[in-house]
Amino acid sequence: MLFTPIFATGLNQLLANLHSHGSAIVSTLQQWLAQLDSAAVTIMATSSAAYLQSVTTGITPEIQRDALTVGLHTSFMVATGIALISFILSLFIRRSSPPQEDEMVNIGMGALE
Repeated sequence: MLFTPIFATGLNQLLANLHSHGSAIVSTLQQWLAQLDSAAVTIMATSSAAYLQSVTTGITPEIQRDALTVGLHTSFMVATGIALISFILSLFIRRSSPPQEDEMVNIGMGALE
């Protein structure tokens, strides 16, 4: 939901000849952040295992179900926290336009051409 606007806003800050570099960096970050799915599964498994270790009686199917529920709940709470932080940060995205060549020269970045 937010990736495309953030991608466009980020690339708008670059000169046209630097878009390929910016695109490569953003693509790398996207792949790295996609690994958060694996982290969610790890959080779920760790939380479920911790619940099962706290059980003092025999492990029944109901207790296993409860452990899975606790693990899923913990994982979704972490995901909700990340989504909330992302939403708050998205409120600070400003619409921008690409810098003009003469603006970059005026601030001393003409050497990037």
